[in-house]
Amino acid sequence: PAPPVTAPALPGQSASQQVPLWSALVVPGTNKVDLLHQAVSQDASGIGPVKADLGPATAYFPKVSKGWRFANLWVTRSQLDQRQGAVAANLYLQNAGSITWPAGTSLKLILGPGMGLPGLTIGQAVLPGAHIELTMMLEIPTKKNHAFIRSVWVLEANGEPFGPLLVSEVSFV
Repeated sequence: PAPPVTAPALPGQSASQQVPLWSALVVPGTNKVDLLHQAVSQDASGIGPVKADLGPATAYFPKVSKGWRFANLWVTRSQLDQRQGAVAANLYLQNAGSITWPAGTSLKLILGPGMGLPGLTIGQAVLPGAHIELTMMLEIPTKKNHAFIRSVWVLEANGEPFGPLLVSEVSFV
């Protein structure tokens, strides 16, 4: 049988007040992207919660209820000059659940090109309420046939995906 999604309710506690066992959230105001090539720019207004367009993806992950767009990039193809573009994305994730994330918790690519990052092991236990800083070095694909790419990662512990879907989007002009 699958492990429970939430801790047992305390006497007098409604189901909506229960704290999920596995949960994560992006700490507001911590999302930063360093652009490492002149051909790459960012639309900061697109950073933040992703709602409707990820609905089908979350259907496969019962412990994943939302998404967070941490990179909304524009690449001017003519300025790439056949060279690799890159960005460094930093964000803080908080353990919003009721149990410690094990050291083997990892970030796994579930959709799109990995942009040089198919996965990343957290490498330390994260207590409830604590947060970690993720730094992701992402390579901009140089193939000419892309107009738009979306890459999506999810946290996973003991084979269980959880937390928000972490989304990077790149548009080529």
